[in-house]
Amino acid sequence: MPPLGPRSAEVSRLRRQIRDRKRGDDFIVVEGMRLVSEALNAGMVPTRVVIGEKSRSDLVDVLGHIEVRPLVVVDDAFKSLCSTVSPQPLLSLFTRPKYETPTTLETDDLLLVSVGVADPGNLGTMIRAAAAVRASGVLTFGGVDPWAQKTLRSSAGTAFKMEIVDPGIDDPGTDIATRLAELRQLGARVVATAANAETVYSDLDLSGAPVAIVVGSESQGLHRDSLGDQVDDWVRIPMAPGVESLNVAMATTLMLYEARRAAGQRL
Repeated sequence: MPPLGPRSAEVSRLRRQIRDRKRGDDFIVVEGMRLVSEALNAGMVPTRVVIGEKSRSDLVDVLGHIEVRPLVVVDDAFKSLCSTVSPQPLLSLFTRPKYETPTTLETDDLLLVSVGVADPGNLGTMIRAAAAVRASGVLTFGGVDPWAQKTLRSSAGTAFKMEIVDPGIDDPGTDIATRLAELRQLGARVVATAANAETVYSDLDLSGAPVAIVVGSESQGLHRDSLGDQVDDWVRIPMAPGVESLNVAMATTLMLYEARRAAGQRL
């Protein structure tokens, strides 16, 4: 079968499917050899694979063991399916992973709770940091889609190795205060960031219990009212005079590594 062009019915249907994807859909779109390889290595099974005609022979090692027959398209058709300016010649659709909020926690468990983070680059970097410290999972309330293509690229494929819970999609109607209360009932110590908190983040003793780190949006941080009384410790990251705040991804990375250090846990 010859490669399909950009106006073929099959490519047109696929282009609409990718273009119209929204948060909560049952599929995710993964572009590029590295990210597709990371997804495959994590045990994910593709439902659709598309390759550019000129790169068919170069992708044998990556695609040799999958059961889905690749759709081969001309280069112009491939570019029309992609979100990047200079796309790599491989695109795949996977079933969106779905996880639930943990129902049990171990002493060394570490969770990241993201509230309203709006930039996919930030959220992807935060997921990557969570994976780097062997966090047990990530919960995302509002903000950007954790499975959007830009988020996945920023996570460098680590999103496929993490249990990412999107409660607003997979369990609608459950607010963050309720979720934090459930984590506390499981023994978690909830630590949240605030610029005006009295306690410095590195002064906490976080040993002996699982920890949930809660961070807020880039523009507004966390609204204390929305968290109810479900925060055990409000902490701040000290900064030099004249510096108002850190980038949320940078602050999250500091908090995650400090949580491991303060608990006496080595990576």
